Amino acid sequence: RVGMADPGDVSQLVRWWEEAGRPRVRAVLGKTEGNGCVNDFSRGLATLAIKKSPIGAACPDLCAVMSGGTEGVLTPHFLVFAEDDDDDDDDGAEEDQGERLSLGVSRTRAFAAEEIGTRAQAEETRAAVLEACAEAKLAPSELLFAQIKCPLLTSERMNPKCVTHDTYESMALSRAASALGVGLATGEISENFAPSSSSSVASTSAGVELLHSEVLVLGNGAARGRFRAANGVMRDAADLPAVVACLEDDLGLVLDRGALAKPDQVTAVLCKADPSPELRGHRTTMLTDSDFNATRHSRAAVGGLLAGVFGGESRLFVSGGAERQGPPGGGPFLVIQDMAVVGGVLFCRREYQHQLRTAQRGATPPDTQTNKLLKEEAAMDGWEAAEVVAKSREEGKTRRRFPYKDQKRERRTLYSYLEEEATSSRFLDASGPDGDAELFVDHEAEDAHLGGAAVVELDGALAELDLRAELVPAEVEGAVAEVAGE
Repeated sequence: RVGMADPGDVSQLVRWWEEAGRPRVRAVLGKTEGNGCVNDFSRGLATLAIKKSPIGAACPDLCAVMSGGTEGVLTPHFLVFAEDDDDDDDDGAEEDQGERLSLGVSRTRAFAAEEIGTRAQAEETRAAVLEACAEAKLAPSELLFAQIKCPLLTSERMNPKCVTHDTYESMALSRAASALGVGLATGEISENFAPSSSSSVASTSAGVELLHSEVLVLGNGAARGRFRAANGVMRDAADLPAVVACLEDDLGLVLDRGALAKPDQVTAVLCKADPSPELRGHRTTMLTDSDFNATRHSRAAVGGLLAGVFGGESRLFVSGGAERQGPPGGGPFLVIQDMAVVGGVLFCRREYQHQLRTAQRGATPPDTQTNKLLKEEAAMDGWEAAEVVAKSREEGKTRRRFPYKDQKRERRTLYSYLEEEATSSRFLDASGPDGDAELFVDHEAEDAHLGGAAVVELDGALAELDLRAELVPAEVEGAVAEVAGE
């Protein structure tokens, strides 16, 4: 992540690139300070600045995706995806490091004005997504996030055959058609899909600066590198539990009083925000405010929530308007973790839970390596395992319950306590009289199911658009069109 002084400023970006040894840049995502609507030309200015920079000259095929709108606490910035040639060297000496972040890029052909918001746009997007997945060596089902930059209609581009003659409405139609294309590629959406179909991994953004669609896919695969990712779906703008579950359960990160204890362990956050007329039964003014566009409301709300949980980090790629991208009012998100910062201390919570369950059944305790990592994590976070152990010994017994009332705030001490319990000879009996053995092993979030594919109802306005008629034909036409290589 690098900053910008204004949408045309790429000085920090170029400086980073040169200091990094001029790696091959595959994609640059950016949040610019425009309004995020039809007449947001800050996106085009930033794209042009990148293309004309030394990076653009050295990497002419890079994927540029600019998203306008940095309302509230959101900070204008660039997010750079680059390949280091050293990562490709494989002499067999390095041990298997597990799955790491893989990416692929592609683009569609230019769309005719009358194709925006139609089945043709969805099919072309599907083909481009599949092409990008092949480059990333990811199966479509392994896709965690597909970032699409798609075109919109302007007054000059329109013709009588267009599905809408409202420029702003064309943004929603283009985003929806692109999201459907992602869902078709991943298999979340069937060929003869219903108007309620959506994708849980699509993130689409429309802009005036292009006539085709740029495609970036991300997922964990057999790549070499220092990053890995996890995703989820927020059911609305206040769905903090979905984000917390992703951080704790999927990435094994630690939260301290509701915020990420070590913000530098996360290198990027991408999220969709969708305006809604209500939040959990209470009316909002997102869709009725004539002074402030609805998508700007949603970006500000979600940006503030995420900045809080990510330790005050405001360089967040929050994009507004999530038609057919997760449930109405919510949206998919992706968190990219820097394993170089986490280092060897990170452990998989679920693996440890499995080992603890095994110990409870009378088998061997968690392995020595896991115990070592637990101790190292406790030391790094400034918690002493001896604190809990000493209290237990002073009372002359081993505590059956976690010794603090607020488990979430003291989760790091819990790990030390679990390690002491699991490595001693006094394992908990899962059917003990207190019935609280699961306290030590179950940390499944209540909203964990939201990470799956979402099938939702479209709001009334979008359901009436021509998009539905164009995108749900009586029968599916022939083969998917070839993607022109550019």
